[in-house]
Amino acid sequence: MQVNPSNFEISYYNSKSRQVLVLEMRKRKKRSPVGQSSAPDGFSAINKIKPPHLIALLWVLSTGIAGWKYFPMLDDWYWLVKPNIVPNRWSVVMDNYTTRPLGDLLNIGLFSRFWPHLDLLSLLISFIVLAAAAVFYQIARREFHLPVWGFVICLLWWPASVEGQQWLGAATFIAPGMLFLALGLHFIAAYRDGADDARRRLYWLSGFICTTAAFLSYEQFWFCGLAAVVALALRGKDRRWQGAAAGVLALAVTALWYLSMSPGAAAALAARKPPDSISAVLFNLNAVTRQLSEIWGPVTRSAFARPPLIVRSDFDLALLVLLITAFAVWLMAGEYKQSNVQKINPQKIVYLFAAGAAWLVLSYTPWLITSYDYISLRSVYVATPGIGLVVEGVICLVACLVNRLIGNTSLKNLLRTASMAALSFFFCYLVLIHVSEVRSYLIAGCFDTQVGQEITAALGKWGLTKEPVAIRTDKYGYLPWDFYYHEHIISSWASDWAGTDALYALSNGRLHNPIEIIRSDQEAEKLAANKKDKRAWVILTGRGEGTGIRKTFHLAPCLVIRYRAAWPVLEVEDAQTYN
Repeated sequence: MQVNPSNFEISYYNSKSRQVLVLEMRKRKKRSPVGQSSAPDGFSAINKIKPPHLIALLWVLSTGIAGWKYFPMLDDWYWLVKPNIVPNRWSVVMDNYTTRPLGDLLNIGLFSRFWPHLDLLSLLISFIVLAAAAVFYQIARREFHLPVWGFVICLLWWPASVEGQQWLGAATFIAPGMLFLALGLHFIAAYRDGADDARRRLYWLSGFICTTAAFLSYEQFWFCGLAAVVALALRGKDRRWQGAAAGVLALAVTALWYLSMSPGAAAALAARKPPDSISAVLFNLNAVTRQLSEIWGPVTRSAFARPPLIVRSDFDLALLVLLITAFAVWLMAGEYKQSNVQKINPQKIVYLFAAGAAWLVLSYTPWLITSYDYISLRSVYVATPGIGLVVEGVICLVACLVNRLIGNTSLKNLLRTASMAALSFFFCYLVLIHVSEVRSYLIAGCFDTQVGQEITAALGKWGLTKEPVAIRTDKYGYLPWDFYYHEHIISSWASDWAGTDALYALSNGRLHNPIEIIRSDQEAEKLAANKKDKRAWVILTGRGEGTGIRKTFHLAPCLVIRYRAAWPVLEVEDAQTYN
């Protein structure tokens, strides 16, 4: 007998109501068995929570811990502040010869216009990083048929990658480039899988444009991006080479840009060209391998070994993060179990390792084939997709080994519970390290601004607008709890060019004083002996440290700035001027 759904609710008025009523009661029994009440609305809402929701929540917590407050550091003064003060903002691009053309244009034409509200720009960059991770997640999940949560966690919270995500001087180049590349790969995959010719042409064009945009944003995307485009295209059933051509043409356009520039136009631009001799190749190779061994050796160990200092100052936040990560790991483990990862094809594990290793190597290849031999820590963020694929391979490999080597079901469940607990704490640890690093950037940037304001006020008092300013400091950064590598959280007042741009910006273009960094008393004595050139002096010193060189070498006019540095404080305690 068939029951019309329209009669189902008005069964009391139907001649066959008894049978319909039985069906209605059976349906209710299925929904709510005897002795068990239906779930409250709160539990229904919890059941709807998925790992992506928790990932987004943790990202907001870890990047917005300071309310997205941001103070300029180093390159920020040049790229994000100076364009708003010089008569022609585009002169900043011309001065730099557009070594990263699209990144430069975005900084000058768009991102610098956020000044003085760099807090909003910091918020925007944070969401660009999250959006890039979301697109990469969709691609990896579709291609590998795995939950790929290990991949996503590495993409967002790998400890040594914070510089490329948080410091605007680096993130405004790399974060948009990551999003462009992710979108390019997404469109190439859509072109590969599409059926409608018109749509496929649109997908191909979109993939080509986004990939080219990534290559012109930052040179580290060149070869890992090309390899990813080609790999995705070749997995298709037809038009494989047409899809791969999008990546090849994108790299060709990028190469034409650099090769069309005159080698004498700027040293920075010429450095992006290939070495012109065997000795230059060997010299460059030595410099690059030395820096890579430092980044992936001592620096990475320091990044992981750093205590999450935020626990000291905000234990409640740490506890909240632990609860969220534990819930997230539990949900993620359920997805891995549902995907039957413990019985995955070993060939897929090999593919994960190979793809991850290839991305890692190719992301650093530009330094091996050009004369540019300076590798910043921001480069780690570009390498994180490769790290994530390797980690995903490790997860699959461990799950397979446990399934094959341990037959006892109870022992398997025990190991699963123990591993979930351990991974919850480790995930929490990664998030808290990120939180501490974000706070460190805020503290260091705020201190730079405080010092700059003191120097600006002193120069105004002395009436010096063009004379050199010699800063006596033996430190590159003033955070005793952090590690240092190249420009990682170093002070603007440890750099002559950054300090010069900072003074110019903080004085709204009034001060054109060149900054000189003095690292030793011997340098200070030699410079002080030159009475022909008038200069101002600044001595940066910690609490309890001496300032005897001011009297010994008769440094005048002189500004002595004393500061206090102890987590979570780095601040100017006292500033005195001497004429």
